This record gives sequence, C-alpha cells and structure tokens, in this order.
Amino acid sequence: MSAGARAHGLARRSCGGGAAGALLFALLPCASASAQIGGDAVFRVFHRGALIGSQSVDVARTPDGWHLQGQGDLKGMFQLVLRQLDIRYDEAWRPTIMTMELASPDDSAVVHVAFGLPDGTRTDIVRPTAAQWGANQVSPDTIPLPDFVFGAYEGLAARLASASVGTELRVFVVPRFEAVMSLDGVTDEAVPTTAGPLATKRWRVTVRRPEGPTPLEVWVADGRMVRVDLPKDGMSVVREDVVWGGSGTVQ
Repeated sequence: MSAGARAHGLARRSCGGGAAGALLFALLPCASASAQIGGDAVFRVFHRGALIGSQSVDVARTPDGWHLQGQGDLKGMFQLVLRQLDIRYDEAWRPTIMTMELASPDDSAVVHVAFGLPDGTRTDIVRPTAAQWGANQVSPDTIPLPDFVFGAYEGLAARLASASVGTELRVFVVPRFEAVMSLDGVTDEAVPTTAGPLATKRWRVTVRRPEGPTPLEVWVADGRMVRVDLPKDGMSVVREDVVWGGSGTVQ
C-alpha cells in the first residue's frame, strides 16, 4: 500500500470516528489518547507557500506503550536531513527514550535522550569530531518537540486528544530546553482531504520559549496530527491527503 493510500485510510477512519550547519546548531473535546489510531503518514512541508520537503512518521502500539519513528528532509534555506527519529513512550504518552540523527551540508549529529532519571534526562550529542554528555531538567510528562522535526508532533497530537483549553503542557525542545505550552483555544473544523471532509480539532497554542512567545496551530483527528502551522517561521506542515491550494482548501 502506498503512503498516500495509508494517509487516505487515516482520513476515512477519522471521518468515521467523528531550517546548513548553523541551523543544526540551533536545533542543538475529543477521544482519549488510548483511542489514537496507529499507522504511518507523510507530511509535506511548506515555507512561505513553497514546498520545501517532506517528513514521514510511523506510530505503532507496543506492549509498553507507543513507538514513533520518522525521517525526512527540508530543502530551501534549511538544508536539513532527518536521517532517523525514534521515540518510545509509555501508555500515557510520557517519553522513555529518544534517538534522532540530523545532518546538514557541513555537520551531522546523533542525539540520544533517556527520560525519567533523577536529573530529568541523560542527553548525549555525538558529532563526527566531538561528543557532549549532559542532562536536562524536564518534567516526567514532557513532550519531545525538536525544532523542525515535525514527526515528533504526533506525540503532541496524542496528548491534545485528551487535553482541555486553559491547561498547560511541558515541551522539550531537544536537546536545548524545556518550555511551557499553553492551550489557548480549540475549535471544530472540517479539513478537505482527497477522501472527503475530515473532522478535526484545531488547537491554538503558545510555547513560551526563551526568545519569546511562539504561537502554533495544530489540527488533530483521532489523536493523529493532520496539520501544524508555525506562523513565526512561515511554515505549514500538512498531511499529504489534505487538499492544499485552490478553492475550498485550508491554505
């Protein structure tokens, strides 16, 4: 089955149920989460309206919780390759271990994070010529959200499935810092897809990053990410079955 067909299957089930080297350094009410649909999906990444790449992700149920894997690349001004994303979560979508491998034209890094330790995390960053071992103080239920690694937003989508407006989540911008994410509002929205209208929850959230508040919009259906908009970066990340451009779309 093609990736497109798999994404279309997600849409049908959802309807039924209701940034070179410098960038790499810079990187350095609804159903419950248990009702989330597993499977793979491909997301197209747009920057100021132009298609600059794609990222794929697979979400699978495991005996201990959930397993998320992904890869992809960004072109244009970003020139970033995600060679590997691997995150394991417990039943409640709390992270237990994470590995990601990133590459730009003149650098690469493997980041490995172990969660749930007395110091918060064990965070290792390995580059071709150097390695760094450290820790980050994070909450036990933090959500790993590395910059420009959009498959990780599936973990956020799973948590939003059982979240309420007015509450706060903690997100870990791996491997740099943890920040507070406020859930500012949510509305029901039908998103056009190749399989027909898809019922989603459109969340408005704000991440209080050290450089200032960063608003995001996240569309979720059955605990799966459908679309993410990052207005400050001029980026939209859209599942490939979503109709993009033209009359009657969500562009």
